Amino acid sequence: MNVLITYATSEGQTALVADRLARAVRAAGLGAMAVNVDHARANPAGFDAVIVASPIHMGRYDARIVRFAKENAEALNARPSWFVSVCLTEAQPEKHPAVQAIIDKFLAETGWKPRGTASFAGALKYRSYNPLKRLLMRWIVRSTGSTDTSHDYEFTDWGAVDEFGRMVAASLSLAAAM
Repeated sequence: MNVLITYATSEGQTALVADRLARAVRAAGLGAMAVNVDHARANPAGFDAVIVASPIHMGRYDARIVRFAKENAEALNARPSWFVSVCLTEAQPEKHPAVQAIIDKFLAETGWKPRGTASFAGALKYRSYNPLKRLLMRWIVRSTGSTDTSHDYEFTDWGAVDEFGRMVAASLSLAAAM
């Protein structure tokens, strides 16, 4: 089985999550390729399964992923597929219902019905932000205590990302064995 893991990224964290998922799927003995949604190879045709990953910024998914999901909803619904959300808000578990509402709205808007979804916390990359964005992000996360802009903060639970990749691979392997 070959799995396409397509993603959009603005600061690089979702690309890291997609690469990590690809490694976990390959470690389970399946083929997997992480491809930026802007690349021509980001096409469900020719793949047995698909994982789509997108960051949330300002309460919305990346427009390229929204367009991809809408344009490919039929192909995504015709094969095993999963959606992965990468969101800084996931670092605050009490806010998970708000993230789930954004996921639900995205899926309703696109007509895509994945087998499952996962949401992972992202990262604060203060050192790569321009001064205005650095100030805005510092204000947004003030309740977390992650306001020292002299260094970046990593919130992604890589063990959970690996576990999700293994779960996808196990699901596909079980289906192939039946």
